[in-house]
Amino acid sequence: MEKIYLHIEKLLAQHDYVIVPDLGGFVVQKQSAQCLKDRITPPTYSIAFNPLMQHTDGLLVIEIARFNKISYRSASELLEKNILELKQTLSKNKTLEFGQLGTLVMDNDLSIIFNPTPHASFLPLNFGLSPVYTSPKNRKPTNNTITLNTPSFQWQKLSAAAILIFGLLFVTPSADDSRNINTADLTSFIKANIEKERALMLTQKSDSIVSSTDSVASEVTSPKVVPMAAATTSSKLFHVIVGSWAGEKSASKHCQMLKDENFKDVHVVHPQKGYHIAIKSFETKEEAVEFMKNVRKSEKRFSSAWVLCEDKFKS
Repeated sequence: MEKIYLHIEKLLAQHDYVIVPDLGGFVVQKQSAQCLKDRITPPTYSIAFNPLMQHTDGLLVIEIARFNKISYRSASELLEKNILELKQTLSKNKTLEFGQLGTLVMDNDLSIIFNPTPHASFLPLNFGLSPVYTSPKNRKPTNNTITLNTPSFQWQKLSAAAILIFGLLFVTPSADDSRNINTADLTSFIKANIEKERALMLTQKSDSIVSSTDSVASEVTSPKVVPMAAATTSSKLFHVIVGSWAGEKSASKHCQMLKDENFKDVHVVHPQKGYHIAIKSFETKEEAVEFMKNVRKSEKRFSSAWVLCEDKFKS
């Protein structure tokens, strides 16, 4: 039997829920942080089970098809077979370990009860979260001893000598010396070079401002003409929808899989909320309804196909 729970765990790490046909839906739920007597627990995420979520969105089938490298139809048949075996095992043993998700239990009324695992560690949202323990009020204070290491007497003498030499190097005599008149003034030479470089930088900056002003003026006098693309509007406003997705990536993946199965007219429609997979679009409502009836009969997986009118979503 295919280990369905491995695919469900992988999908729950990326999505908020996963629907298993003829079984129910596994949903990620958030539990808020709690302040207890001795600790503060962080917000955690757990898995819940809803047996009323029966309308499949094809997410689990696509994951099985991608993992086993088979077609969508083969993956759907494989999933139906495994769900049937799962129910048969539950009817015999009454309990079934369902991977890291939890335990499935069948009661006397043949209803399936799900007992989730207390720590869903496979969810990325639970990574790195741990409780913070508070310190007790009656804890005795600890005496911390701070030790200061003072330098030795030899190092003190060396430091004093270094400070004295450093001070003598920067002491200048106050008496006037006539020999200073004939020596070159290095400070004035450095100042002169700095003034020359500053004047050169100002000249270059002014030239760059003038050149940039000229370029802006040339752009103003001769603007670029950008041709406007003609707006194309499609007259096919009635779409036959075979699946709906919350994320664009999942919808595109499902659309590409249908194209590989020779459904050439399939495309993604996004009126307002969600991404819808339209297998074909029509100009009139009658044509769309007639095609919807035929595709429901010919393809079992499209038995819940419906018609979307694009005008209803325009405002």
